[in-house]
Amino acid sequence: MVVIKTKKGKTICSKSYGSEDGEHGYSVVHAAWTPNSFFFVYSLASSGGHQPWHTPIYYVSVRDSKIRNLDDYIGAVTQSEFELSEPDTIKAVGASWVLGKGLGEESPFEVSLSELVAHEKKK
Repeated sequence: MVVIKTKKGKTICSKSYGSEDGEHGYSVVHAAWTPNSFFFVYSLASSGGHQPWHTPIYYVSVRDSKIRNLDDYIGAVTQSEFELSEPDTIKAVGASWVLGKGLGEESPFEVSLSELVAHEKKK
């Protein structure tokens, strides 16, 4: 379970990644705040062995408390470790799907989380 609270203890967002039977679902592998403290970023790994190549990375904007999946913007994240740099840039590794062939070649990516949110709002 991921829970984000204000300094005063008020929950602004929470999400469970467990399964009803407690034997499946996801667990948090790596988590950190961006240097500007506007985003909380965390990666997950499947506890049931489903899609072991896929380690989704989520991020939460403190401005709207919305949980977003990085996969929706860059393709499938394939490694759980990530780096954060000023002000809110994430560096990680992912791959996109190649129609009819499955997962394509892994490659590093770097993206500003605030730019992703701004792009989303323009749609």
